[in-house]
Amino acid sequence: MTTINDISDLVKILQEQPQWTETLRSFLLSRELLELPETFAAFVKTVDRQFEAIDRRFEAIDRQFEVVHQRFEAIDRQFEAIDRRFEAIDRRFEAVDQRFDALETKMDQGFAAVNQRFEVMDAKMDQGFAEVNRRFNQMNGRLDNAIGVSYEYKIEKNIYSIAEDQLNMDRIRLWKGPYFGPAADFMDMLEQARAGGIITRDEHREMCRADIILRGMGPDRQPAEYAAIEISITIGDSDIVRVSRRAEILALALDHPVIPAVIGTQIDDERSQLARANNVRVAIMPN
Repeated sequence: MTTINDISDLVKILQEQPQWTETLRSFLLSRELLELPETFAAFVKTVDRQFEAIDRRFEAIDRQFEVVHQRFEAIDRQFEAIDRRFEAIDRRFEAVDQRFDALETKMDQGFAAVNQRFEVMDAKMDQGFAEVNRRFNQMNGRLDNAIGVSYEYKIEKNIYSIAEDQLNMDRIRLWKGPYFGPAADFMDMLEQARAGGIITRDEHREMCRADIILRGMGPDRQPAEYAAIEISITIGDSDIVRVSRRAEILALALDHPVIPAVIGTQIDDERSQLARANNVRVAIMPN
């Protein structure tokens, strides 16, 4: 299955598992948003019926104009009667004009109401999409956190074999881990180094935020060997720079060399070159 590192990975998973999309949509969207397409379709049908009614009224008006045209032909044939009927015709035209004016007013009001409803609908849709995006971002953050926590736990659980295989260390002791926490003698060592002015208060805090600190023996079974390790699913510049700095601080506190290392699921060529330039060892471990 695809590992989720960013929103594009989540989209890819949803494309691979289309049945998840409906489940996720039902979880994220409110009932009103899910029913929005049906509500909008019903609204469109209502508007169509109104326009059909308007079309029928125009057809009736067209028929009336045809009647008027026929009457004008009769007027042409009976020119002598035109003078007597002009006033009546004028009154009828005035009535038609009034009906046209009334119809135009109603149409203007109808279009204004339709436009207003569309504006309200657009605003609601914008709000809905904004809420969906916010929830997707929250879900993405939660997934990233869950994956990161799971990966850190897995690395800490297997750190002894990883250190033996990747760092060539032996007789390993976990001095500090994401879940194990700092050992008492590790914290005592840091406190003594800070009290002695070897490291600053900020450097002391920086070491307390380290992911993993190991103490062990090298292949030549020297008395001690140390490693500062950073855990990151996708190894980036900041991970490499940070672990290099923490290894320098720990080396000052111990007055002993410290191995800087990063553990992750992937690293690109540019970051690999940066790690080599900073003498940071890289261990690739699947999630």
